[in-house]
Amino acid sequence: MTISYISAPINLTDKFTKFLVWEEKQNYVQLRWIQDVKLVLNFNKHSSNLDDLDENQWFIYWLNNIENNPWAKNHLMAYLEFNCYWVIKNFFTRKNVYLGKLSETEKYIKGFNILRDYTSNPHKILKEFRKFNPNYSHIKTYSQRWLYNLMKDSLNKEYGVAKYSYWGLLKNTTKNNLKSALNHRGYSQKEINSYLLLWQCFQEVYGNEIKIKKGEMISEPTLEKITKIVGLYKSLINIDSSIGGENNYLNISTSIFQKIMRKCHNSLVAYEKIKRPSAYAYNLPLQSDIDNNEDAINSLSLENILFKREKEEITEMTGNSSSNFLDKQELNLLLVEILQKIKENDQHKLRLLTLNYGLGLRQTTIAQLLDSRQDKISKEKGKLNETIFQNFVQVVESKLSKDNDDAEAINLNTPPLNTVNKLIENWLTNCYKKPLYAKLQQLFVNLSPAQKKLLKLTYGGDYYLINEKKIGLDQEEIAIRFQVNKKEIENQLNMIKKSLQTELIQYINCRHNLKIDTNNKQVIKLVETWLEEAPYGMFG
Repeated sequence: MTISYISAPINLTDKFTKFLVWEEKQNYVQLRWIQDVKLVLNFNKHSSNLDDLDENQWFIYWLNNIENNPWAKNHLMAYLEFNCYWVIKNFFTRKNVYLGKLSETEKYIKGFNILRDYTSNPHKILKEFRKFNPNYSHIKTYSQRWLYNLMKDSLNKEYGVAKYSYWGLLKNTTKNNLKSALNHRGYSQKEINSYLLLWQCFQEVYGNEIKIKKGEMISEPTLEKITKIVGLYKSLINIDSSIGGENNYLNISTSIFQKIMRKCHNSLVAYEKIKRPSAYAYNLPLQSDIDNNEDAINSLSLENILFKREKEEITEMTGNSSSNFLDKQELNLLLVEILQKIKENDQHKLRLLTLNYGLGLRQTTIAQLLDSRQDKISKEKGKLNETIFQNFVQVVESKLSKDNDDAEAINLNTPPLNTVNKLIENWLTNCYKKPLYAKLQQLFVNLSPAQKKLLKLTYGGDYYLINEKKIGLDQEEIAIRFQVNKKEIENQLNMIKKSLQTELIQYINCRHNLKIDTNNKQVIKLVETWLEEAPYGMFG
């Protein structure tokens, strides 16, 4: 236990007169309520004439009197106490953020001090809550979203990043972002080359294989993993040395792996202070590019989905170093060309890839849909993956040999580089999900304005209120906005999701001549994932 549980005040008097006391114990934060007797007397005095006010109205009442009533600020501050606790507890429990050398208990105290600086400032309270409209929000959820964003922004400013843990930041950054961060930090070109290559090896060996649930913190790689990472790094240096690049990289051992990762992390933290990362995990063509056209959706090729630039613009190699083969655009182009040759005029392979990687169906289900046997599907999938991997290795070997006619034959099929197989698996998953995501985007745009608004508020927050973006509203608050009861909102939401699921399945069935059941659990899961990740800000 890092922070003790404390129940919320029940009646209005307690909500506007009680304060939290935070005490740091040996390994947790102890909380308890204290009540301000003078505030109780003042609240009772006013409530004798205003006994019919609800929670929203009481907050607005004290807000309107904050400049001429010396007790008003304290009543508002008391009301926000439990919301501060709720935000701090949920923020650190879900995110497990890295805050320098602060201990777990110190994080909570830090968060409380940040938020109390705001809640005790009448000018900031007045400025923010003048925007509050009880017809659209409940004061509890409105204030929680405001406090949540204050916490996030304050920690971003002080520590650089509060979105990821230490290893989470290293895993979730990009090559270009890390390169810019290292340049900004002033490292030499040789150091940058070495750190980037080591980070890429970290991604291959460790980053791409760990699976964590939302809110869990990525653990530090074990000594065994570090040894594999450094081993892969050295093997790539040896390949580069054979073509004249021996002076491009540093000699790195397992003993200094942590030190270099720390340099990369600190560079990212410093760089994030001047540049924030993209908010979305995937990129789709804008709706203006698709032009809301069913034919355009159906004709979306892999190149259109995966690349923002035309194919011809990225075919030119960027250099002779083998590390360039890990460049994202070049890797995409190479795998797309291999994939197109393999599945050209072969609808069976196309359906197998879509069902396995796009929908994530089990092999038994795929076998039923393709009128085959599970063991046969397993062999076909294994053979297909092996073919893609072998073609990939052959193309890279051929390229390296052409670039260095005097070099001996280079064999990339070594044990450390077999991790490329995992990389290709992840690439195929992203590749075959994106056309389905593009279809869901098109289906979303075709919904009625009320349906789109309901999904945006549920999953994306309110894009019309500055402090409510990207944080979904609960159904009770949405019911207030639509002026209906909570049950009706729940029914409407289920109906819209069912419609998206059904239309997506019909699209897949028609496109691939299949008979997927409308209640398929994997399709339901895919639609739910898209709704949670969808870039609603792009949809207007």
